[in-house]
Amino acid sequence: MSEYDQRQYHLMLEKIRSFEQGDIRLDSLVTDLDGLLNVLEESDLSWKEAFQHEWGKLEDEQANALFRNTKQLDKEAIRRLSVATAQLRSLVQQKI
Repeated sequence: MSEYDQRQYHLMLEKIRSFEQGDIRLDSLVTDLDGLLNVLEESDLSWKEAFQHEWGKLEDEQANALFRNTKQLDKEAIRRLSVATAQLRSLVQQKI
């Protein structure tokens, strides 16, 4: 694996941590992870599909919040996001 891809994976982890610590918003996380995924030079198709599946859960929560015009996520949404970010972290750590 290239050093370039390793940097992208580390950036993914950094973005996930920043979101979990409340330093970035959900919309930023969704956008940043999508961008980082799309610039990988090498990617395992099954890994990429698993990542996109979990990333899609973040995107769904973002869309739901926009639809409801709310800035505050409810407890259930926070729980779902926590599960998805844990899965994303696990997937990224497999690549590091």
